Amino acid sequence: MPDGANKGSFVQGYNGQIAVDSASQVIVAAEITQETRDKMQLIPMIAQIVTHLEQIPEKISGDMG
Repeated sequence: MPDGANKGSFVQGYNGQIAVDSASQVIVAAEITQETRDKMQLIPMIAQIVTHLEQIPEKISGDMG
């Protein structure tokens, strides 16, 4: 990933995403990427939830940290 503090240099880093069932506090989906931003990770994470649970989530909350 590009290092925001030192222009032109890179940091070997990863961006982890998880989806958690709010009632049971169980992780229902997870992903590790080398993308620097979370912006493009929401839709793939929802797709994983649908695949794993075979249903569409009622509510979703997220952040772009």
